[in-house]
Amino acid sequence: MGTHYEDCEGPAAFGQFKPVGFDVLSGQGEQRVVKAEGGNLRHLPSTRFNEPITLLPQGQVVHVLGSSAPGWLRVRTSLGGGEVIGHVAVSRLEAAGTPVVEVPTGEPAPLPIAQLRENNPASHRHTTGGRAFPIGELARPTRDPAASAAVRIGQLQALADWLGVESSERYARTPTLTFCNVYAADYCYLADAYLPRVWWTDSALLRLGAGESVPVRYADTVREMRADDLFAWLIDMGPRFGWRRVFDATALQDAANAGGVGLICADRAAEGRPGHITVVVPEDAVHHALRDADGNVAQPLQSQAGAVNRRFGSAGNNWWMGGEFRDRGFFTHQ
Repeated sequence: MGTHYEDCEGPAAFGQFKPVGFDVLSGQGEQRVVKAEGGNLRHLPSTRFNEPITLLPQGQVVHVLGSSAPGWLRVRTSLGGGEVIGHVAVSRLEAAGTPVVEVPTGEPAPLPIAQLRENNPASHRHTTGGRAFPIGELARPTRDPAASAAVRIGQLQALADWLGVESSERYARTPTLTFCNVYAADYCYLADAYLPRVWWTDSALLRLGAGESVPVRYADTVREMRADDLFAWLIDMGPRFGWRRVFDATALQDAANAGGVGLICADRAAEGRPGHITVVVPEDAVHHALRDADGNVAQPLQSQAGAVNRRFGSAGNNWWMGGEFRDRGFFTHQ
């Protein structure tokens, strides 16, 4: 069944594309910036039947490519180390003032990982202690990022089976807590894709920036990371550690199917309430992502800890689009 637009702005909403302020020589459109309240970047110039690609933050610079419908502009912008094109309501944008000159900055300065000691025997699948430490069992399986795609896929499948999210006490919910963040961090740790279980405090980051050597000390120089914290970290710090944000579920699943690591992470709107994070895992002969009639991925194949722990499964279709979340993102690591 095709997408139905009966209630959108009408036929003119998807009319002829009209270039606006486009600089043919530079390939750059007129610059505008997102207003203080932020603005959704959408696949189509409509709020009807059209999930946002992402929420653009205040001050985000966009390049106008054209007017796609009354009250809408088609724009290009840079996010998470890549570029994305979509539609933004004119009311969410304002003039940029002095044009922003985007100068390539090269690789960011190195920043050490924050991690409590490895091989801690208390950090075990069948204990409830040591959750702030990386999974510590000596016989743990791993992924070799330099191996062939076929080998990496097999390694990812083996390590997820070994973690045993549905039966491991480490990830079992309590009356007040769930452990999606711990499961995602353990999966990424075994896959050699750094996702912090603990991260530097603000004061520690200032010391590191000043060139100091800072020890990893729990509740002093590092703190535990919830799913909300991980979303902010993936946006802000993720590119330094090999993470790339993507905006298409098919690209996300393709990365996992090629032996890479995929994540879906959402930030809870209510302050102090947890967000959620799931791992996107390779498809196999039995377990598949959900696809539409054209073969595009509608629901990536996920694995999660949470209210219900599932080796294959999630919190529900399009769970990341729930009204309880203020923003969400797809992330991949090779």
